[in-house]
Amino acid sequence: MKLWISRWGLRLSACRWCVAFWQRSPHSPSSHRTLNIGEQGEARAEKYLKELGYQILARNLRTRLGEIDLLALEGETIVFIEVKTRKSDARGRPEEAIHPRKQKQLSRVAMALLKSKGWLHRQSRIDVITITGEPESPDCELRHYRHAFPSVL
Repeated sequence: MKLWISRWGLRLSACRWCVAFWQRSPHSPSSHRTLNIGEQGEARAEKYLKELGYQILARNLRTRLGEIDLLALEGETIVFIEVKTRKSDARGRPEEAIHPRKQKQLSRVAMALLKSKGWLHRQSRIDVITITGEPESPDCELRHYRHAFPSVL
């Protein structure tokens, strides 16, 4: 529990969850660093996929259900790609952030996009790319999980 002084001079306390939430808030200075690393990771993943011959259709595609980091074509297959970037394993591997709730959300967003584009008849899958280390560094660890999980709708 943290104690702090509000702008009105009142002494307030916040639970650990509230403090953690504030630290991840878009208004906190540290979140800009995190966003920047995420963007760097997505750019690195995009470059990697282009080298493999994927055609990138969209980046940071937002819907009311959530966001898809990268939307690509591999041959005739539509690929929804989630990118997770971490500077180190200190807070766990990036793969661990793709928990069942996240998988369900990604599946729903993918299905909604397939419906809205009229692509339900086309072959599709969800991939996950994880990056550990500095995304711009050539020695960062990049892992590509093709068809990372089955649709969990």
